[in-house]
Amino acid sequence: MTTSKAGSWPTGLQDIGNGVYAMITPDGGPNAGFVVCGEHVLVVDSLMTPAQARDFLAQIKRVTSKEIRFLVNTHYHLDHTFGNQFFSPPAQIISHANVRKKLLDLGGQAYVKEAARTRPEVASVTLVLPNVTLTGDLDLHLGDRLVRLLQPGHGHTNGDTVVYLPEQKVVFVGDLLFSKVTPAMHDGHNRRWMSILKKIAEMDIEVVVPGHGPLSSRAELEEERAFLREFRREVKGCFDKGMTVEQAVAAAKMERYSAWPFRERLERGVPRLYAELRGEI
Repeated sequence: MTTSKAGSWPTGLQDIGNGVYAMITPDGGPNAGFVVCGEHVLVVDSLMTPAQARDFLAQIKRVTSKEIRFLVNTHYHLDHTFGNQFFSPPAQIISHANVRKKLLDLGGQAYVKEAARTRPEVASVTLVLPNVTLTGDLDLHLGDRLVRLLQPGHGHTNGDTVVYLPEQKVVFVGDLLFSKVTPAMHDGHNRRWMSILKKIAEMDIEVVVPGHGPLSSRAELEEERAFLREFRREVKGCFDKGMTVEQAVAAAKMERYSAWPFRERLERGVPRLYAELRGEI
């Protein structure tokens, strides 16, 4: 177990209990997890680079020899889907229908080639698409476990899936939660995202596995909701004054959250929120 440079939280494989595990990567990178369900394993997200995915798979095999039957992609972003090839086959890959559509719209394997221009570590990735797609909630009864795949609507992306274990009171929320890390907002819908976080916080949960950052709880859901609220307040103030996007980028300081890494993501979040405020998304 190591400590992330982005914060003083534990990283590596975290045993949540009752056969539920989270893989927390260092420095606020992408997280994943898995659940041992009877004779099978359900994995949540596949990370990004071949090195990350291979290490994650090795960690799973150290815990259990049971077959990985399902892989859930919580959304389409490359840091949660580019490791798919290491799990499928044999795993069936489940996602919201918009995940498969978006990956195809981006060109499928051409998306990998484009990403490799700035991330050469993904050049060898073979993109494997989800082959089971959802537009509504789905309950999986695996062994003695109930795993609920919930479709909360457009928050971080328009294809988010939440993986909820009601009996264990654990929820994997993907990038709906960046815990102690500046969220990526370039595909998001600010108002709906805040509403989704509120609904998740009202669920019967004790542990929240975020898409980035440390293992969390309701407190971190509320913290990110407060971040999004403050971001909306600052950017809307600029919008209402007739400021350009470029002026708003310079003006939106979010100083209360200055310790959160990846502050450059604020710049991409401003034009997205301007589009929302104009009613374009």
